[in-house]
Amino acid sequence: NLRKFGLSPKDPMSFSTQEIINALHKTYLLLREGEPASYIPELAKANKDDFAIVITTIEGESFSVGNTETLFSLQSTSKPFTYGMVLEDYGREYILSKIGVEPTGEAFNSIVELEKRTHRPYNPMINSGAIVVSSLIKEKNGLNGLERIKNLFKRYVWHEVGIDEKVFLS
Repeated sequence: NLRKFGLSPKDPMSFSTQEIINALHKTYLLLREGEPASYIPELAKANKDDFAIVITTIEGESFSVGNTETLFSLQSTSKPFTYGMVLEDYGREYILSKIGVEPTGEAFNSIVELEKRTHRPYNPMINSGAIVVSSLIKEKNGLNGLERIKNLFKRYVWHEVGIDEKVFLS
């Protein structure tokens, strides 16, 4: 329902992607519920006013609004991408022998029991599964695992990425 975002078209397809994300940004810009994550003290220092929306199509067309130049720490949003990397490296069958794909109902940062029968983490999106994924990222084409991960994200964000030492140490 686009009306709740200040858009009331006769034909919903009459709005451009940019108009839609502008309306979404305007709607949620002043939302002040919640707090920055504090389980890592450096993350608690994040500016609550930094907010952006960026959409890039598979054709490479990009739409954005807000504080798009502000760098941020990826944290657990990196999990699907590193999981994709190991799937490409090893194939689905091998990865399924190491990590399941079942929901746990647990938070993303939980370290839960392993599956009783297979002794695998339940899925790659919880920390125990992400740890297994990370252990599988090996040297390839002369690049060590960390260089490969940084290159992966560089391809997705179109600029160099680094490691925030303050967040790491925190």
